[in-house]
Amino acid sequence: YHHMKAAGGGSIINFGSISGQRAEPGAVAYSASKGAVHSWTRSAAGAWGMDRVRVNAILPAMATPMYQEAMALLTEQQATESFWMNHRSIALGQEYGDPLTDLGPVMVFFASDASKFITGQLIPVDGGQTSTR
Repeated sequence: YHHMKAAGGGSIINFGSISGQRAEPGAVAYSASKGAVHSWTRSAAGAWGMDRVRVNAILPAMATPMYQEAMALLTEQQATESFWMNHRSIALGQEYGDPLTDLGPVMVFFASDASKFITGQLIPVDGGQTSTR
């Protein structure tokens, strides 16, 4: 923050999760930590806005190595249930996004001056998953 303030502004991009906005019975600690990220994002945006420092959070639904490792630990039945619960709710198809082609451009946007009037927002990048659940 202090370096951005001295430079006349900047952009902080946090990683949140839809899990921080709803109950996730099997992921209590993860959900709580993401809820904290969401609250910090909004609080910092309010506190630092006058210094032209923008703070936003992206809530991605991406096919990352972390996701693939977690899926590998599931039983076949659990993996099937996860697919029906998660993938089927993605409005733009039944696959999670690609970090490079789906998430990267959004991050570039928030890092650029094109987003100079956006702060304190939680932006789902999830193929419409949050709109269908």
